[in-house]
Amino acid sequence: MSSRPPSEAVAAQWDERYGDQDRVWRAEPNEILVDLLRGTEAGTAVDLGAGEGRNSIWLAEHHWQVTAVDASKVGLAKVSRYADEAGLSVTTLVQDLWEFMEVSKINDRRFDLVVLAYLQVPEADRAELLAQAAGLVAPGGHLFVIAHHMDSLGISGPPEAARLFVESDLAAVPGLTRERLELWRGPSDQAVSGTDVFLWATRV
Repeated sequence: MSSRPPSEAVAAQWDERYGDQDRVWRAEPNEILVDLLRGTEAGTAVDLGAGEGRNSIWLAEHHWQVTAVDASKVGLAKVSRYADEAGLSVTTLVQDLWEFMEVSKINDRRFDLVVLAYLQVPEADRAELLAQAAGLVAPGGHLFVIAHHMDSLGISGPPEAARLFVESDLAAVPGLTRERLELWRGPSDQAVSGTDVFLWATRV
């Protein structure tokens, strides 16, 4: 049974948080994603839960055609502003992630890269999230997921254990070949160092 809060409540929460300060998250892209994409030809990418768009901006800088999806219009307004300031093009879409994934599935819309970075998804919804995200990956494309690990409790990331991940949460990726499932220690979405878990999977 889903424990997801109403999308309107999620949007309002993040609109308020993103409106409180210029940057909630650090500006640099995720180091692991950057490393994994070395030597990869740019294509289409979707950044699910893009927030302020640090990964979207980096992808656009490296010639990816990026769609940044988030429930927060305030967060995506920042993405557009940062992109404009850098002379880049990022398509922003204010939409509930679950709705976006469902509509994309119906329309058979797929991407060469699907990014899920630090979504704080309840445990009951994680298997469905992975399955839906995996379904967006085009043949030859990749899925990148990174989340705060349980070892970071009280150090970095959300303060509630229920919003932290362990490796088994990312183990099942239907339809994709899992290439890497590992822990990583260092700065994550903020400058504070902690422990993350990441998944890199490919549709062969």
